Amino acid sequence: MTDLYQPKVLQEYRNPRNTGVMKSPTHQARALNSSCGDEITVYLKTKNSKLSPYGRSSSRSGSEDPSGSRTTGGKILDIKYEARGCALTIASASFLSEKIKGKKTQEINKLDLKDVEKLLGTKIAPARQPCVLLPLDTVKKAIKK
Repeated sequence: MTDLYQPKVLQEYRNPRNTGVMKSPTHQARALNSSCGDEITVYLKTKNSKLSPYGRSSSRSGSEDPSGSRTTGGKILDIKYEARGCALTIASASFLSEKIKGKKTQEINKLDLKDVEKLLGTKIAPARQPCVLLPLDTVKKAIKK
């Protein structure tokens, strides 16, 4: 097991990106790690991809399509978050926020611990996995709303 607090983790913790409250998010979620008290609120702006009644994709933003199209997912246009917690939670949120911009929600739903460990540049012990997964789990929760 390598040192959890790699220089890149500490740098990201001290200077996190994409922090703050977003005006008019399309999705948001809040989560708490009850074992340590870390907490995060994630705000997302997405652009939904719709399937027309004939099965072809079109890009649309906004709510339900009056033509009867159904949502097939979306694309993350922007992300902001407010977090309070340990260096691993904050660094994970910052790295993740950069990684998911421009990604489709289907891609984000496939991300897991190994992807977060890659972003952090270190393996994470089981006791600390809830810390590094809190931001990802909260993003996934927001997407589902």
